Amino acid sequence: MPPGGSFSGSPRLTLAAALAKRPGVLAVRVNHRRNIVAADASTPTCLSELLAIRELGGVPVTVREPADRRSSTGFVYGVDGDLTNAELLAGITSAVPVLSATREGASVKLRFADPLPPERVVLLGLQLRVRPVRPRPRQCQQCGRFGHVAEACQRKGACIRCGRQHLQAESCKPRCINCGGAHAADTPTCPRWQEERRVATFMAVSPAPLSRRAVKAAVREESRERPSPAPRRSLLPTASSPRSSLPAAPPAAPAEDPRDTLITNLLAALQAVIQFLPEEHPLRATCLQAIGARPGAPRSE
Repeated sequence: MPPGGSFSGSPRLTLAAALAKRPGVLAVRVNHRRNIVAADASTPTCLSELLAIRELGGVPVTVREPADRRSSTGFVYGVDGDLTNAELLAGITSAVPVLSATREGASVKLRFADPLPPERVVLLGLQLRVRPVRPRPRQCQQCGRFGHVAEACQRKGACIRCGRQHLQAESCKPRCINCGGAHAADTPTCPRWQEERRVATFMAVSPAPLSRRAVKAAVREESRERPSPAPRRSLLPTASSPRSSLPAAPPAAPAEDPRDTLITNLLAALQAVIQFLPEEHPLRATCLQAIGARPGAPRSE
């Protein structure tokens, strides 16, 4: 959506009717908070016509196909040389099939045929770590809050840095409008920002559409159940204690596979979704199948 274009003043039925009258359109969904109108096309011709739309209900629009939930993206770094994209793709060995490889300077962007990228790939015998692309949380740049975009914001504009309304040139003391911390609302280290990023990540890797409200509830529940870290005790000797009395350092814990944590969190989100679905809803069966198909889950005879 270009700057200034907003569906906030357009009735849902008006927008839906403008698309539903086109041959091949099966269903239309309007989301004012995200400033998005989605339509399901039944034929390639209908899809091509929808992608050519530049105006809807008097609002200028940008149309694109939805992201493929069955794929994921990651980066590998420190790839020197002058290999072409085709040579890079042919030289990669991966536990997850690689759909494409695109060089961006000394880094390579990889697209994988799975919602979760592998931890590592091998390029011409060299093992490289994959840095998965994590989506940024949806945050309004007008009010600083999460869950909607500026074009759909119904609040008065506020300073992202302090949350107050004042002249742009006026200096201010940072205070997050979301958590109350001494930082701007769009600071990545903000606990609410991190929470919203986890919500966005779970929704992006889910093979089926999930309710943002249900995923957010699952993330917050998990955060409440997670034990707080024990206070760290200084290992430096005091003036009254000899150096030889230092306690031995505890053995290092084995590295935890991040995919296990992500799968656990995703299953928790699916379980939260089931609570909001009626018995006859088709998505309920899909969620139950996904939970039952997880590694180590008991199978019914």
